[in-house]
Amino acid sequence: MEARNATSHLSIPLQDDEALRFLDAMHQLLKAVKAPTAEIAEIKKLYDSQRHSGMPAAPAAPAAESATPARPTLSLGQKEDAEDKPGKALRPWIEVALPHPDVLANRFKEAEFAANLAAVDAGMASEDYATPESFFRITFLTEGLKRVLRGVLQRVAGSGGDPVIGLQTAFGGGETHTMLAAYHLANAPNLSVLEGVKPLAEAVGVMAWNRTKIAIFVGSSEGPDVSLKIENGPKVYTPWGYIAWQLAGDAGLNLVAEAEAARTNPG
Repeated sequence: MEARNATSHLSIPLQDDEALRFLDAMHQLLKAVKAPTAEIAEIKKLYDSQRHSGMPAAPAAPAAESATPARPTLSLGQKEDAEDKPGKALRPWIEVALPHPDVLANRFKEAEFAANLAAVDAGMASEDYATPESFFRITFLTEGLKRVLRGVLQRVAGSGGDPVIGLQTAFGGGETHTMLAAYHLANAPNLSVLEGVKPLAEAVGVMAWNRTKIAIFVGSSEGPDVSLKIENGPKVYTPWGYIAWQLAGDAGLNLVAEAEAARTNPG
């Protein structure tokens, strides 16, 4: 434990004799608890290496004329073929993934790059995120995103698909971008204007498409202690009432009236 704390937290590196004592203690401990032979051998190897690390290196022997020539060292991105010939080196990343024109022209704004579902729904997003056509034009469809979009296509067209999609990724893993893709897909007047989407629709047998009613609720932008903002609408206090109003107006709100009055979920 002392060795672990010293190497993890101290800014001064261990001296050779300290490292040797720690490694010897580890070796003796492993033998005392009858650890696997391979582990004992591995720590003994480290101990021997540390024990000899302070000794001066022996002068290198002159190479014999008949010695086998050294194998060439491969650079990153190369591989050996059957004749041990180096392969082609990696191309610079800027040639493989050309930056967006806005980046190259220094027009890039980091604040606009961050996707915001509430801003898109409120009509306050940048041009790239505002419309289905522009959004799909700048979006690379990963395999995961394609899988989500195929499910949304089927569900909205009434030919299958999951009713609930759970997104489980690390922070920055693309949850908001995925929700925006579903939002713009459902809001698109015609699938043919969405770059990369038509092949997905054909793959799942979706030919006809109608724009869908959409309800958006961003939990991080609202709270239960204040009424949710509905322009030219009633005061609502639950996400279920908020969604019901967006989908069906007064008729939808009446369906969850009791839960809305009690400020709870409709069950």
